[in-house]
Amino acid sequence: MHINLREAGYRLDIPEGIIAPFEEKILASGLCDFALDMTFTRFRGNTRASYDCNGYVAVKELDLMRPQKVFEVLEKTLLTLNHAGEFFIDWDKVLLNTDTVFYNRRCKDVRIAYFPRSEGMEIRQSVEEYVRELAAMTGEKGRSLLERTLLLFSQNNCGLPQMITVVGEIRRAVAVQAAAG
Repeated sequence: MHINLREAGYRLDIPEGIIAPFEEKILASGLCDFALDMTFTRFRGNTRASYDCNGYVAVKELDLMRPQKVFEVLEKTLLTLNHAGEFFIDWDKVLLNTDTVFYNRRCKDVRIAYFPRSEGMEIRQSVEEYVRELAAMTGEKGRSLLERTLLLFSQNNCGLPQMITVVGEIRRAVAVQAAAG
C-alpha cells in the first residue's frame, strides 16, 4: 500500500479502530521522536490524521544515486523504526515505504508518517520491501550493495536489531571505500 501524503494534502482518513486509543494519544503528544507530528480530528465517526512535514521530504523525492546516501537513509530509517517500540507502537503495524519515510536535509533526520498497515506483515518483510524500493532509486553500485544486504538479512534470519547492525557495517564499508577513492 502506498500513500502519497503530498497529494493528500498531508491528511489521511484512518478507518475506525485501526489506531488504538493509547496509540493515538502517544502519537498526538508530540513526544514520539520516530514519527512526524500528528493531530487527529473526528467528524461523524470518521478519523482524520494530519501530518506536520515541515522541513521534511518524502524519501521517494530524494536523490539516492550515491551508495553513501542510500545507506545513510536506510540506516537512519531502521534506527528510527526501532524507536517505535519505545512508545509501545508495534513495528509490524508501521507502514514502511518511500512515501511514508521522510528525511530532513538540513539536520539529516528521518521520521516516519505513521499509518497503520491493515494487512499482517512481519517487520523483516516490510524492511525488505523498503530496501527493494530504495534499490530502484539508486545506481548500479548501490543496487548491488542493497541486494547483498537483502541476502544477509535472509541468510541470518535478521530481526530489526540485527538488520540495523548489518546496514551499519555496510554503510561504514561504503564510506571507507568512498574516502579511499
